[in-house]
Amino acid sequence: MATEPEKNTAAPAENAAPHKTGRHIPRRRMMQIIDRMAATGRSTTAAMETGLPLPSWDDILLLGAQLGAFPLPPSAAVSTTTIIGGKARKPLTLMHPFFVSHLSSQVLPAELKTAMAAGAAAADTAVGSGDGPVSSDVQNAAGQLIYEVTPDSDVSDTFLQSCGAVEIKIGQATKPGTAVFPGLNDRGDVKKLISSLRDRADGRPIGIKIAAGNIEKDVFVCLFAEPDFITIDGRGGSDGMSPLLAREAFGVPTIYAIGRAVKRLKNYRNENVALIVTGGLRTSADIVKALAMGADAVALGSAPLIAAAPDYYRFLQGQNTPACGHAPKKAVIPADAAARLTRFLRLTGDEIAAFCRMMGHADIRALSTADLATVSRDISDYTEIPHA
Repeated sequence: MATEPEKNTAAPAENAAPHKTGRHIPRRRMMQIIDRMAATGRSTTAAMETGLPLPSWDDILLLGAQLGAFPLPPSAAVSTTTIIGGKARKPLTLMHPFFVSHLSSQVLPAELKTAMAAGAAAADTAVGSGDGPVSSDVQNAAGQLIYEVTPDSDVSDTFLQSCGAVEIKIGQATKPGTAVFPGLNDRGDVKKLISSLRDRADGRPIGIKIAAGNIEKDVFVCLFAEPDFITIDGRGGSDGMSPLLAREAFGVPTIYAIGRAVKRLKNYRNENVALIVTGGLRTSADIVKALAMGADAVALGSAPLIAAAPDYYRFLQGQNTPACGHAPKKAVIPADAAARLTRFLRLTGDEIAAFCRMMGHADIRALSTADLATVSRDISDYTEIPHA
């Protein structure tokens, strides 16, 4: 007589498929987070960008010129010069439409920050100061320094006047709403802060950096305050140390954030404010796509760090930071890091020019969404990029 098979009463395997939880965070990772919270009474922190799914830049494709529009010969010159703060008394002029973004002093050793400043200068582009004090070595190495103003900033007018531009950090992708400036309570206060910094910096471009969230409302306030540029940090951006669950919960992906910001700027017919985007862009192709979508420049964070010091980047990806008492196994050689970064940035600029030639453009400002197509239905539905 047949017997009923025994029911499987064994506990599910630790490495059961992540989708079984109904979440993108793998089951084991979620268990570790909850276990650590219960054991320590503290929220879990993590380095770098979210590991959760994001819309992919690889799903956006470039359209080459053939006969409807003709490509340019390999010898044709392409203008990649980018001006930030065109209406400022002392605009910031970059040879390329990208620069090295702000990297925290809590994450990078002093010699690596200095090396990256030198590498960016040799490639004729700017570098962000990151939060915290700026060493004299970084100041001397940087060709054009974009100083990041935080609630704790305390610098002289002379220092501000030595910078290429000044950026007020209101928020960033992995932890928005944490840069609370005393006395900044309404849009009028934001305008006063920008005006004050513009005077102190003797007419250098003043910008505002925000995390991609309530983009339309935030950009509206930015435009009222009359900055020279707005930086939007989209989901996919990195940080040296952020609350883990905040990093995983907040942020609009950069691909969607660009389109929304560009539309808001066009609605107000404000062409005097440059749009800088950051958060998850790595390659020359990514940069060209962002420019075609309407960005004026791209701030690169992880890519320059990978280029300068790949072993150190892997160290950070392992959720280690010097602030936690950890140290990488392999020391950074500053001269090598600077040279590697310079080669990467120069080649990135060359590749952007090559892409433009293949699309028939002699100037990066000629790029538009007409040069793009996407294989993603979501991207085509929620941006100006047509489906392939």
